[in-house]
Amino acid sequence: MRKALFCLIAFLGLHVNLYGALLSYEERDYLDKKREITMCIDPNWLPFEQNKNNEHIGIVGDYMRHLSSLIKTPIVLVPTHSWEQSLEFAKQRRCDIISSAVETPGRKTFLSFTKPSLQYSVAIATTSDKSFIDSMDTIADKKLAIIKGYAFGELLQSRYPHLQFTEVATLDEGFSLVRKGLVFGYIDPLPVLAYAIQKNAFESLKINGKFDEKWHLSI
Repeated sequence: MRKALFCLIAFLGLHVNLYGALLSYEERDYLDKKREITMCIDPNWLPFEQNKNNEHIGIVGDYMRHLSSLIKTPIVLVPTHSWEQSLEFAKQRRCDIISSAVETPGRKTFLSFTKPSLQYSVAIATTSDKSFIDSMDTIADKKLAIIKGYAFGELLQSRYPHLQFTEVATLDEGFSLVRKGLVFGYIDPLPVLAYAIQKNAFESLKINGKFDEKWHLSI
């Protein structure tokens, strides 16, 4: 059954644009027995995704509904309170898939990844009075807030070992630390920062720099 699920995950990653694409016998047999695919998500990560009253919304939510229609099998949301809890549920096999995640060495010990379906840049939000960050070397001695369990924290730490991270549970907590001056900046994907700052009209905050690397999301 586990091999069949891996085959199905490969199908999800490779055939997202093939309407009416055929599943193999092994994949179809798995779905016939499984009846539904359970899914964990990042519950508060717009514009990518959010759990809104037990409905999966956002860019990834639309994407997963499309995949569900392709395989003609319900993909059912498993509610969680945080991204960290979603990862823990995946470890406990309480959900079959995670809707979007970055592949890391640590995660490969308990997850299998599709080919990437989305990519983004990671950026930094600071208070508006800070100068533009044109090099990571200029903030090597600064404290930066980041969501606990996010992959780019693990990857950035390995590439920039002198960066100091303060882990937070939510974006709101990260922004609050920035506004209070307790950390220099908050790190998240560029679309997430832009959406949050515009939606909440945070005039005191701005996107003030980004890392050069592109980060890839897979199922």
